[in-house]
Amino acid sequence: MDSNIDLGNNIKGKLKMDSNIDLGNNIICLLKQDLAVKKENYHYLSCLGGNRSQLFYLMTSNILVKFVEEELKTSFSKTESGDLLLSLPNSAMELSNLISPINWINWINGNCSIKVSLFLKELRNALDLYLSVLNIRTITEEEMLDVNFLSEFKRHEDVEDLIKCCNICNEVIKVLSPVEDKVDSLCKESINKKYNELRYNSLLNKLTPKELKDTFNLLSNSKKYNIIVSVKTIIGLNRILKFNLDEILDTWMI
Repeated sequence: MDSNIDLGNNIKGKLKMDSNIDLGNNIICLLKQDLAVKKENYHYLSCLGGNRSQLFYLMTSNILVKFVEEELKTSFSKTESGDLLLSLPNSAMELSNLISPINWINWINGNCSIKVSLFLKELRNALDLYLSVLNIRTITEEEMLDVNFLSEFKRHEDVEDLIKCCNICNEVIKVLSPVEDKVDSLCKESINKKYNELRYNSLLNKLTPKELKDTFNLLSNSKKYNIIVSVKTIIGLNRILKFNLDEILDTWMI
């Protein structure tokens, strides 16, 4: 009987540990997404704007997450083995359902709790405090998208994934370039002739290369923060709107 109780307790303990690991990973991913947007973007997640240098630091670090007693504040520190440790109060577990990947769409619809935004601000402040005494590498936007530069760090899984995203986005540009002038002309024509949305989309679909969707689908399994960095900058919002790219692929929630 006692052995069955011990076995049950062990199973519960393992499930809780696995759940904490998943939550920790989700929190780190959300923090990276928050840092991935451009510096001047104050309408995303924490509303503090992005920071590519801090993002790159996290991408090239092995990050561990530990949940601690409530009286201890959120903090970053270095472990003896050189890993980056994020310590979080146990109350952060209450946000589990709000920040899981399944409920990421809540941010798009504006339904996510203000608690998550405040939590991200707290995370960002803790990261600022930790990095304030370190001389981390300043990463420019050009370097963040330079495959040759990134190749020096491709031993890191995040960087290797970013290289993949950059290559895919550059391929999208190559596919779109031959028809971009025609689409620009279509935009002007649609304004002058007052085409409705259905008519415009029908004409746009005829101009859009058929292989574009397949090329975009290669991004499906990439990390959201790498998609944000590459798609928003290499392809750009103008092309996203011009070619209705947000309607072609729905896997990058940005």
